[in-house]
Amino acid sequence: MQEIQQKIDSEISKIKNEFSNENILIQIQKIKYSNNIDYQIDISFPNNKNDEDYDFTLEINVNEEKIRLFSKTIPSLSDGRDILFILNNNIVNNNNTSNNNNNENYFITSKTFFSEFKLNPIILSLKKLISSLNKIDNRFAKFYLDEQYDLNLINSLNYIKKYKLRKIETINNRKIEIPILLTISDEYFCIYEPINKNKNKLLLIFYSSLRTLISFKKSLYGNIITLFWITNVKNINHEIKLISINDSVSNKIVDDLIEKIKKIGFKMDITKHKEGKLPEININKTLKEILQFETQMKYSGNILIFNKLLSNYEKAVEYFSAINDKRYEMYTEKIKQLLSNEKYSKFIDT
Repeated sequence: MQEIQQKIDSEISKIKNEFSNENILIQIQKIKYSNNIDYQIDISFPNNKNDEDYDFTLEINVNEEKIRLFSKTIPSLSDGRDILFILNNNIVNNNNTSNNNNNENYFITSKTFFSEFKLNPIILSLKKLISSLNKIDNRFAKFYLDEQYDLNLINSLNYIKKYKLRKIETINNRKIEIPILLTISDEYFCIYEPINKNKNKLLLIFYSSLRTLISFKKSLYGNIITLFWITNVKNINHEIKLISINDSVSNKIVDDLIEKIKKIGFKMDITKHKEGKLPEININKTLKEILQFETQMKYSGNILIFNKLLSNYEKAVEYFSAINDKRYEMYTEKIKQLLSNEKYSKFIDT
């Protein structure tokens, strides 16, 4: 194990010197736990082709002798995607590959890396990939709010979950429904609006990490899905209601969100209820505990009480929203106030 670490450390020193004069930023972090040491190498290509920034991360698991290379440009159409397959596939399909440069023919796998400990081919392969991208078909460039994007490109990527929905907005005291496209990638969800009836052009109006979701629910009556998410560690100020065309689409969205959240290892309490059945929540007990924990938080709050209070608030939101009782709005606001209170910020960061 120590010998492997020494070889990796030596290779890291080499690439830092080799690429020091190029427009490539390389940052290395050692992650120590128990008797193991893992590596996280961030590789960035700032202001590269098309004036875009491209960020990638190489994770090296020394104990299991595995590597993972993934896109870290956020949000993009490939955030969180493992791209070793893409790099290796480019080598196979490149008929103009020069035999004079072995790096271009180097297959990047966990096995080859731990047998030879070469980092140079990985960076050169990423550099070559970026140089092949163009503005129209760019899966790795960062997306920006209020910019236009091509629907055909989004539809061409089968690992992006896509849903044509409508969102509810209140304008001049009138509720209106606006068509939108919801996409779910490995790390982010994005919301787009069509542009002036142009079906192939979309405007990105919002994006956020799946890790910011604090809850999402499907109405028991109708096809409404509500997402609640936090924009930073101290404030929740986003809630959106989305309407699907039918119940099966709503269920599919919930299932896809659960699948993605589990995949990234993010912990969230997930409770699925049968259509027409109320959540199995003892609301009287929940409301009694809310009063109890609110009082305790005022005088001697700790992380345990904080989490219990937050959990009960979420139960109240779930219950009252399921029976179309507007009290769910009151408890949603209580969640916002709790998480935005400077006094309790230390509990959120824990």
